[in-house]
Amino acid sequence: MTPAQDPFYIVKDEIQDSIDKVQDTFHQWKQTPENTGEYVHLTKELLTSCESIQWQVDELDKAISVAERDPAFYGLNEAEIGRRRSWTSTARNQVLSLRRNVEAGRKKILFGHSTNPSESISSKKHISQDNDEFIASESDQQMLLIKRQDEELDALSASVQRIGGVGLTIHDELVGQEKLLGELNLDMETTSNRLDFVQKRVAMVMKKATLKGQIMMIAFLLKIRHCKEEEEEARMSHRKFEHPRHGSLGFLPRKRASRHRGKVKSFPRDDAKKPCHLTAFLGYKAGMTHIVREVEKPGSKLHKKETCEAVTIIETPPLVIVGLVAYVKTPRGLRTLNSVWAQHLSEEVRRRFYKNWCKSKKKAFTKYALKYDSDAGKKEIQLQLEKMKKYASVIRVIAHTQIRKMKGLKQKKAHLMEIQVNGGTIADKVDYGYKFFEKEVPVDAVFQKDEMIDIIGVTKGKGYEGVVTRWGVTRLPRKTHRGLRKVACIGAWHPARVSYTVARAGQNGYHHRTEMNKKVYKIGKSGQESHDASTEFDRTEKDITPMGGFPHYGIVKGDYLMIKGCCVGPKKRVVTLRQSLLKQTSRLALEEIKLKFIDTSSKFGHGRFQTTDEKQKFYGKVKA
Repeated sequence: MTPAQDPFYIVKDEIQDSIDKVQDTFHQWKQTPENTGEYVHLTKELLTSCESIQWQVDELDKAISVAERDPAFYGLNEAEIGRRRSWTSTARNQVLSLRRNVEAGRKKILFGHSTNPSESISSKKHISQDNDEFIASESDQQMLLIKRQDEELDALSASVQRIGGVGLTIHDELVGQEKLLGELNLDMETTSNRLDFVQKRVAMVMKKATLKGQIMMIAFLLKIRHCKEEEEEARMSHRKFEHPRHGSLGFLPRKRASRHRGKVKSFPRDDAKKPCHLTAFLGYKAGMTHIVREVEKPGSKLHKKETCEAVTIIETPPLVIVGLVAYVKTPRGLRTLNSVWAQHLSEEVRRRFYKNWCKSKKKAFTKYALKYDSDAGKKEIQLQLEKMKKYASVIRVIAHTQIRKMKGLKQKKAHLMEIQVNGGTIADKVDYGYKFFEKEVPVDAVFQKDEMIDIIGVTKGKGYEGVVTRWGVTRLPRKTHRGLRKVACIGAWHPARVSYTVARAGQNGYHHRTEMNKKVYKIGKSGQESHDASTEFDRTEKDITPMGGFPHYGIVKGDYLMIKGCCVGPKKRVVTLRQSLLKQTSRLALEEIKLKFIDTSSKFGHGRFQTTDEKQKFYGKVKA
């Protein structure tokens, strides 16, 4: 990290500027005559400034202590940490010396000898008044402290009483368990005595009985043993073998997502050697169909054979970039540095900043747009961009969807998100983002065919559901009393609460989920041949939209992505598409996809025909 990008040097410059200002004020204070209003005002200002600077130096010292625990992680060495420590100690000494001089001058005024008796009397009155006020404030603080200590002691005594009650309960339980153990020992002794008696009697009978009688005796004893085992099994109320739990605890809490659009919580790792590029995109789920393709997997039984797979169509109209955001790295994560917006923002994105567009004044970004009309405003924007290039560590663009181009959606508010720019230097990223202000970015500028991507979105909501559907637990037997789609035992008597690991009824669906490694089978461009569903093997002229349109969506007119398998959410739900976080090396990820057939039959019912012409040829002329 360069010094220009290091947060330490940013804060250091700010503190040094504050120290210089305080020193200028101190020189002005020394030249000001005593016993004047300006002198008192400057004294208060100097003391306040010294306290503020001292607090900033202490915070900077804490940050150095955090970096000192793992210097390699922050790209530092011991010499650099020593230099930073010495600077903070020097700055602290400067502030302390200034503060001592100011306080000494203040005491000189308060306790200095005056030749005028009236002035001496008035100063003594002021001193006594100050002392009385100080004593009163200190006594109030002491009373508050005593009150707080009394409250804490009351709370402590209550907790001690609760602990005593718990101890008595535990003692009672231990006494009960001791009684049970005594009874169990007595039963075991009685049983052993009976067994000895039975064995002796059996031995006597076996000696006196014939061979046939001995065989009958053995059969009788085996029957008794079998009956005892069945009775024991009927008494057992626990599982005999291992049984894993139902439902994963990794997705807790199973509650409704806080936002409708999928959030990118991690962007791919930046590589400065690559050119600047975006790492995510937004699309809308249209529906599903199926394709036939040729498998390219040498060594497999399916090699050079056809396979049928389900695919999802995601409509992806071009995004419009309307802003830039810069972040700096701190010990506690990324922190926003500044933002720059474009001059013209369309109505669909300005609607996003209002809860009720019709009742609002529609004034969002009208003042900001005036900056581009004046030289001072343009200069300010350029200064913000230069600040980004100098201090920022991460650059992200603010982009929104063009929802007015979506014929299947009635929504008018565009979806807005930040997309990280990877590749190149920070200056290159800023220039790259600023160059695309108010311009469209198509989906093929972010993703390529045969690429593995991640899909982030919110699943289809199911509402309040029971444990069998929500967690997949086993239904109870048919004759179960008071319902059988339940969890019979929700926990032990103690601890006297239901554990979070127990399956319970509640919200199912509308959860935030990330699906990784979805392969892009095709990218369709609006107005080009790639938008059609024709292939080299199926030359039928047909559009990607099936007959009758996608159910609950309609017609796909813009750009689209065809991905393998399904994806989260219902039709029309916005989904976030992100480049893969990992380097793909598997044979499945590197396989080239050769589509032979794309199904466009009706998805509402049992579709038979690929096009309307095919249907008309089959049925012939029908009565109007």
